[in-house]
Amino acid sequence: MTYALDLNYKDDFINITKVIEQISADDFEKLCALFLKEIVQRESVNATQRSHDQGIDFVGYKKYVQCLTTGEQNNNLLYVIGQAKHYSSQSVETTEIRELAGSVYLLRSNNFSKKRNGKGDKVIYSNLEINAFTPIVPYFITSNYFSKYAYILCKNASIIAIDRLGLSLNFLFSNRFKGMTQEDIKKEIQKVPRIS
Repeated sequence: MTYALDLNYKDDFINITKVIEQISADDFEKLCALFLKEIVQRESVNATQRSHDQGIDFVGYKKYVQCLTTGEQNNNLLYVIGQAKHYSSQSVETTEIRELAGSVYLLRSNNFSKKRNGKGDKVIYSNLEINAFTPIVPYFITSNYFSKYAYILCKNASIIAIDRLGLSLNFLFSNRFKGMTQEDIKKEIQKVPRIS
């Protein structure tokens, strides 16, 4: 099957794919957070800290029940949490998918290797209100592709797998990025905050 790209989208497609190729791994994490904001439409998105991120590269949330009392709404957040891999040639393998699954599990139980003041306080990502039954949708986004078995594992584990083509096409068909230059897109990436 052959697909043809409408010429109206050609420049936009080139711009987003060039940005994906050229940005650093750190900026790719921010691009994934921007994907959550603009494409998945989360209310609040962040890239995580650059080091000791505990296997989580970006996070976003949205209130998923709007008819509850104010106090209950604060605890009714749907989180989207994920891993970003900026690869130019290698594919994502099953090991990396299992690492994301373990990171989401540890985040839910608030068990991390990073502590504060040597006192054993579990303070990493303390601004995230994640409890035992908080819904979490895991995403794995790569600037390249998934191996066959990594893709199957994502599907079987209900992890949403977004590869280079899927990422480019999602940005391409977003009205928000229509007509943006590469520099415009890079400026939008830099606006994404980091959390710790």
